[in-house]
Amino acid sequence: MSRGEDGIYRVMPDPNQSSALLGALTRSNCLLVVPEGDGSVAASDTVSCVRLDVLEGTL
Repeated sequence: MSRGEDGIYRVMPDPNQSSALLGALTRSNCLLVVPEGDGSVAASDTVSCVRLDVLEGTL
């Protein structure tokens, strides 16, 4: 997750996606909260996320 010049946060998926790859998790600074169902999220969708790079209660 990073903040653009317009102040909006944006997220990018890791190119290596697999439940067995822990490397992607170690490089992550957030986890997306994906709605139940097919799990698809379009590039322009607004999503909730859980920040991993800040201490709890500091935001």
